[in-house]
Amino acid sequence: MTSGLLAIECSQRIGGIALTDPSGRAHVHRFEAGTRHGDVLLPAIDRLCTETGIGRDGLSGCGVSIGPGGFTGLRVSIATARTIAWTLGIPVYGVPSALVVSASLDPSISTAVVALAGKGGDAWLTGTVRDGDGWRIDRAGTLVSAPDAGDWFEGHGLLVADEHLPESIRDAAAVAGWGIEDPQWDAGACLELVRQRHAASGSDDPHALLPIYPRVPEAVSLWEARKRV
Repeated sequence: MTSGLLAIECSQRIGGIALTDPSGRAHVHRFEAGTRHGDVLLPAIDRLCTETGIGRDGLSGCGVSIGPGGFTGLRVSIATARTIAWTLGIPVYGVPSALVVSASLDPSISTAVVALAGKGGDAWLTGTVRDGDGWRIDRAGTLVSAPDAGDWFEGHGLLVADEHLPESIRDAAAVAGWGIEDPQWDAGACLELVRQRHAASGSDDPHALLPIYPRVPEAVSLWEARKRV
């Protein structure tokens, strides 16, 4: 049976999936804003596999965007990717969401800092650089507060951040002469990163594949507080 690669990008409110068909062409299905990923993800995968002629057992690898991002979307998408990998006996690839964002940038951009999970006075920053036809992380993601943000914007580059980025960090990038752009969450970009990992045989252990949470998720904090009552 012809095989294909599947990518899942559900780290944010607007998600989607992408799949290669027998010819290697990428097919992307985007979910509507506000869609509950747990309700639509598996049916969408099944439908796209059928439409592309892959079939349920025709996948050769599955990749998933691992955050930072929304608590529920990450839990659902990573659990789905792990289950598919276990059931079919195929490799699974965890893709940091910062790389998905960078892979969606204009080809003229070669250096970026991706800011995710902005809250209060800090955000999760990851440094990325274009490496040939792809992107790689050159500064590992970490939670950064405004006073420490300045040294992330040396030289020339682009800050990619949404509306939740603290203004002080945005200002630090602007003072350094960096451009600022909104992130794009593209399952097709995630798929390209999965292709690269698959070609390099660099899969992850499904048991160790976990979401990136910069802080203790609010849902977990509320659950712990409820147990203490």
